[in-house]
Amino acid sequence: MTVTFQSPFRRKMIGALKYYHKHRNLLYNFVVRDLRGKYAGSTFGLFWTVIQPLIMMAVYTIIFSVILDIQMKEGAGPLESALLIFCGMVPWLAFAEGLQRATSSIVDNANLIKKVAFPTGILPSHIIISSMINMLAGMALLIIALLVFRGAVSPALLFVLVMMLLQFIFAVGLAWFFSAVNVFFRDTVHLMAPLLMIWMFCTPIFYPMEIVTNNASLPPAFKTLYSANPMGLLIRSYQCLFFDGTLPPVHLPLAFAAAALIAAVVGYLTFSRSQKKFPDLV
Repeated sequence: MTVTFQSPFRRKMIGALKYYHKHRNLLYNFVVRDLRGKYAGSTFGLFWTVIQPLIMMAVYTIIFSVILDIQMKEGAGPLESALLIFCGMVPWLAFAEGLQRATSSIVDNANLIKKVAFPTGILPSHIIISSMINMLAGMALLIIALLVFRGAVSPALLFVLVMMLLQFIFAVGLAWFFSAVNVFFRDTVHLMAPLLMIWMFCTPIFYPMEIVTNNASLPPAFKTLYSANPMGLLIRSYQCLFFDGTLPPVHLPLAFAAAALIAAVVGYLTFSRSQKKFPDLV
């Protein structure tokens, strides 16, 4: 007779997968409802997922590439700099918008939380999925732009799917964590906007990271912390795939995968241990 032992970590991860498989139809319905409700009554509808990053790309390109004369890449002109910024803006906006909304998802759905046996984990998760679906429109526009201006895209671009999966795991982990914390500390949702703003400017979206890492006046500890920024690892991976046409240096996806795993584990444990108290606190 063979006895198989499973670590507590492995049991919890398998349990999480079974949880979402069990409630997959409910999750699907919530995602569809969110996508429809978000653009209900809007003239441009889903096109806003492209319009918003385009507007922000134009603004930040003018500020950083034209006014401040910062080159996103050595020898890059305004057009290539704009596309590099757009490449960073699309995943960042999906991440930030999803996390901001997911943080208040438990409190905003108090009527559902108080129902017996409602799968509360669906609430923050479906918002992250919805934001990732919206991100696809921006990614598609970026691919079209590359085809127009370069005539082709690299087969390495298929690795974008791996990075998107890792981005989803990272975002869901943070969504679990902050949505649970927000039930106990309602100021959490109000802190998210300024925190995400600071995080955005600490991520090399509008400027090359070398501006920070090659700055002799900054302390080494700050440079190390800056280089370890998970979203910086993700954005740089996307930029390698889209613009260099090659797989990113192996340390970028591996380090981001580690960050995503840590976020998922911490978020899942925090959420699962707190959810029994949700009905009494929302």
